[in-house]
Amino acid sequence: MESSNLIQFLTYAAMMASTILIPLMAQGFGARPEVIGLIIGAYNGFFFLSSYLFGWLSDRHGGLYILRLGLLFAAICFALQVLAYDAVSLLLARSLAGAAGGTFLAALGVYAYAEQKGKVGKFAGVGSLGWALGALLAGLIASNQLVFIMSAIFFLIAFAISLQVSHPFARTKEVGIFPIKLLRRNARIYVPHLLRSLGAQAVWSFFALYLV
Repeated sequence: MESSNLIQFLTYAAMMASTILIPLMAQGFGARPEVIGLIIGAYNGFFFLSSYLFGWLSDRHGGLYILRLGLLFAAICFALQVLAYDAVSLLLARSLAGAAGGTFLAALGVYAYAEQKGKVGKFAGVGSLGWALGALLAGLIASNQLVFIMSAIFFLIAFAISLQVSHPFARTKEVGIFPIKLLRRNARIYVPHLLRSLGAQAVWSFFALYLV
């Protein structure tokens, strides 16, 4: 398996495993539904901001070091979730995890494109397989602390794999921090993807509670 696919598989499994139990964990801390939504929304909001910022930095300065540092940062932040003891600390921990989870994704996508010569269909599919594994392991382990530790270990393994990457995949273009023309030109791609993600997150935010 290509190293980019393996990193994608491990990181998606790590993120899904940590995500799927959060509603149950928040409810166990006595959080009301709107607070649970806030915790999940904070994670995704910081994830978006981090992905956007570090994607821009990757375009400008190259992605190899961003990929490596992002994976290491994610390993630390996802492990720190074990310290959450109430709804407020869980909100802070998930916000930090979201910021960490978004650091490396754009750089990883650029690396996958370079490594696989533009054929990234399998790369995308492996991410879905990682989600499936993460959800399965979260259910089998059924311990918040152990799941968070497992997620951190997956990120560390992905970081170790990234150290073997030799392709520099240097910066591609000088782009602005908010390229209006680019966004307009690709709106037919961005808007459906946004709507699809909104629907998916709305379901996952409370699906575990619904099953219980």
